[in-house]
Amino acid sequence: MRGFVRKTRTRLAIGTAASVLNAALTWLTPWPMKILVDSVFGAKHLPSFLAFSGSRLQLLYLVAATMGAFALLGGVATFVSALSFANAGQVFSNDLQVEVFDHIIAQPPHFFDSRKSGDLTTRLIADVQSVQRALVESLPTLVNSTLTIAGIMVILALLGPMFLVAVIALGIFISFDLNFFMKRVKTQARRARNMEGLANSTAQQAIMGLVVVQTNQGETSESSRFSRFVKASTGHSLKANVSQASMSASVTTVLNLTIALFVLLAGLAVFNRSLSVGMILVVTSYARSIYKPLAQLTKRAGIIGVGLAAKERVEELLGSDQSFKNTASVPQDWTRHGAVTYRGVRFAYGGSEIIHGADLVVEPGSRIGLVGATGSGKSTLAKMLPRLLEPTSGRVLIDGIDTRQLPLGVLRSFVAYLPQETFVFSGMIWENIVYGIAGATRFDAIEAARTAGLLDVFQGLSNGFDTVVTEKGSSLSGGQRQCVAIARAVARKAKIIVLDEPTVGIDPALEDVLNEAFERLTTGKTTIVVSHQRATLRFCDRIYEVQDGYVGESSLGGFFGGTQLGDAGVDSGCEPAVAPISQGA
Repeated sequence: MRGFVRKTRTRLAIGTAASVLNAALTWLTPWPMKILVDSVFGAKHLPSFLAFSGSRLQLLYLVAATMGAFALLGGVATFVSALSFANAGQVFSNDLQVEVFDHIIAQPPHFFDSRKSGDLTTRLIADVQSVQRALVESLPTLVNSTLTIAGIMVILALLGPMFLVAVIALGIFISFDLNFFMKRVKTQARRARNMEGLANSTAQQAIMGLVVVQTNQGETSESSRFSRFVKASTGHSLKANVSQASMSASVTTVLNLTIALFVLLAGLAVFNRSLSVGMILVVTSYARSIYKPLAQLTKRAGIIGVGLAAKERVEELLGSDQSFKNTASVPQDWTRHGAVTYRGVRFAYGGSEIIHGADLVVEPGSRIGLVGATGSGKSTLAKMLPRLLEPTSGRVLIDGIDTRQLPLGVLRSFVAYLPQETFVFSGMIWENIVYGIAGATRFDAIEAARTAGLLDVFQGLSNGFDTVVTEKGSSLSGGQRQCVAIARAVARKAKIIVLDEPTVGIDPALEDVLNEAFERLTTGKTTIVVSHQRATLRFCDRIYEVQDGYVGESSLGGFFGGTQLGDAGVDSGCEPAVAPISQGA
């Protein structure tokens, strides 16, 4: 977290200086009272270094003015400290939250296979806030309270050996107590936050799959799971609360006993004439002054324990980096023609190899189809082109340049990927069409729709291109969402198009419109189509089958001129006639 704290160092320095001043004022506050008792109302002479030669009445005015000045300075110091640390905490939290969010969205799809979205959200929001409270918001309390207590204990220790022994004993106990209970609070807080993440994931999943939950009468089961995680989180939180309360109670009890001891020792010293009456006020005031900062410190100790557990969760997430790195610049020899080559590509997932050395060449402007059984690796090969996945070994090339040598932003503006399920964001239709294109306007969205031949589809909506869609595009049909995806690809002006099962689940009324739009979209573009649908594959120049981790080729006529392909598509139960490429290639 040092880098994020460093960005706020100016505010932290100002806040720390104000906290030091506040602590110093606490050290000085009892001494005017000593002078009042000993020198204004008593006969004790002032120390020579004060060099005051006025009357007792003038000294009274001076003592009162000094106490007033301490109060004003303390108020200003408290304000500056609180404001500086609060602003630093806000900047710290914002920077860290953005960093965590950027890290999450930079990860490839397989990163999320072992991660629950609810837990990621908990780390992004709740954990970051806990870290902020522990590392930044707690600083004024830590600095002020620690300095106040340390200074008072040093002053008391200097007053005599009897106070020194009591101070050392109190310091040892406080250190042991805070260390012991903070470990317990941290452990329970981490367990509670883990359970909270699982509860959030359960709720998010149930809401997203509400139709399935309700139609399959899964409400009781989902409620039971959610309740189980919430109860577990609450149980761990309660244990953390017990540890924090025990820490506070033990420190308070020992501190009160110590205050009584200090008063007794000071009183005995007065009887023995080794301390003045004014000094007993100083000792009593210091003993009582320890109580407030120590109470604040024990309270903050629990918050810091929770924050340290949250910090570990955030750092664990930031340390789990599977993102694909960008290169510095675009190679100068890149021709941008759009030729695609898979060379000796292998891919393993979960310890099992899915692709076993695939070779495939797609000429610029040509359109090829990939078919095969479910799980054969078709979509895996398609996702490698925009680097949503990377091969375990082998290379994916565009115009002879390894895709890993191209900056991700440049690569993904050159390759348009249309997944089977099109995600539509909350907002207007035209905003979804030009999503991610800097400076794009409503006019650009309309032109993209016109180029794709989809103008009538969007104008037929309730408010045309200004129609506001709900979250995940649930107010649109599957075909309408796919129309948005096609218009998106046109707006991006990509040279390479990847269609991954583009017509599965669409409404029949839009099937012909979509197929025409696909043909418009891919004309003159290098295109890879993953599909089982006859209508979608009909404009492909060649068809390849992915089978048992290898790629084989079949002529277009073999698929559509004979009897291998049923009316429902390639998955009709018949195997295409395949001429396999050599497996070692």
